[in-house]
Amino acid sequence: MHKRRWPFWASAVVIAALVAAALVWTRLAAKAESDATAQRLQRIEQVQQDQSRQLEALLQQRPMRRSAAAQLPSARGAADRSMPRDAAPEAIARQLDAQHRAERVDRAWSAQAENELTRLARGDWVAEAGGGPTEFAVDCRSTSCRVDAQFVRQSQAYDWGELFLTQAGGTIYRSQIVVIPRAEGGAQLQVYSTRKPDG
Repeated sequence: MHKRRWPFWASAVVIAALVAAALVWTRLAAKAESDATAQRLQRIEQVQQDQSRQLEALLQQRPMRRSAAAQLPSARGAADRSMPRDAAPEAIARQLDAQHRAERVDRAWSAQAENELTRLARGDWVAEAGGGPTEFAVDCRSTSCRVDAQFVRQSQAYDWGELFLTQAGGTIYRSQIVVIPRAEGGAQLQVYSTRKPDG
């Protein structure tokens, strides 16, 4: 009995089908890998965007910036003992304000210092800071002064405060800036400074 053989054309069809299936599988595998790579890249990009937004939010919400000078010597010890490092700016301001108000008033020096600081706050340098405060007040005692100013933008408060301290170096010398953001927009700037030794 003779064995039945597949005709040549049938073998060719089978081989062609196998080759086609292999090509299709290869393309599908490549597409799946490409899609997976695209998804990974998309996730990485999303994480980077989220991190950038978080960093930007932290910078915009920075509660306090110290001036180039050191913190008030009388406030440093008490603040370190009673205030956590991440204390809200309102709490820091209350702490410093209580220490400032506890001082006696040197009427001669306080009046002179208040007049000088008010004059400096209206100087030509204000244009460099993008404008001055909408409200300004200063209170000096015997060894400290407190400046209270309102701004329409938080960044403007920082810029104005640092330039103001540069101008006021002849009267006050050790300062701490506290900026309190307002819910309705803008910010309140408080500067607590000590009397210059020869002032």
